[in-house]
Amino acid sequence: ISKDSNLTFSCLQERISTGIKTSSINCHIDENAKLNLKVLNRERSKEDIRVFLNKENSTANISGIVLSNNKDESDVFCKVTHKGKNSKSDQKWRLISAKTSKTAINGKICVNKNAKGSDASFYSKSLLLNRKATSFSKPELEILEDDVKCRHGASFGEINNNILFFMQSRGIKKKDAIILLIHAFINEIGLDIEDNSEFSKNLIDDFFNQINEK
Repeated sequence: ISKDSNLTFSCLQERISTGIKTSSINCHIDENAKLNLKVLNRERSKEDIRVFLNKENSTANISGIVLSNNKDESDVFCKVTHKGKNSKSDQKWRLISAKTSKTAINGKICVNKNAKGSDASFYSKSLLLNRKATSFSKPELEILEDDVKCRHGASFGEINNNILFFMQSRGIKKKDAIILLIHAFINEIGLDIEDNSEFSKNLIDDFFNQINEK
């Protein structure tokens, strides 16, 4: 991404039933340039993302949703390397595992020497829809410069039964209540970007329909 430019890029994965999909995204960001990256990763998919903040005041905002169902896996590796001074990166991830599936996010932040004033963050939240479902989140920091700000965190949980009971007491069917709660969980970061909003909604609705299949 060249100097003083802005790029919004969406990588939205549809469901695949056979085989394994692998793909990679590599992005180099120049001075005062900005990347807004949105990712939706589904089952049987492995995504490798590398972002390089090469120059001063370069910025990357990354939001991702990682979904899995049945016995399948959904896996993302995302590394952001800060090379320029006062560069900024922000990663927000939401993972949802249904039935006996597994989701995984490995998010790495590397701040190189002389990248003074860099500001980087990584946060993920995982939602498990079944006691046999699993989710892994591995934030990593590699900091080679003193004058920087770096933050990371990961949390894991299940559907709140108290909230679910309250919604059912108001006449909402259990299945519909769960879908509403999942929507709220996803909408904390969202995938609605310009012309992709309807397409991303259809992909998420397809996941809801799939997890409700017997």
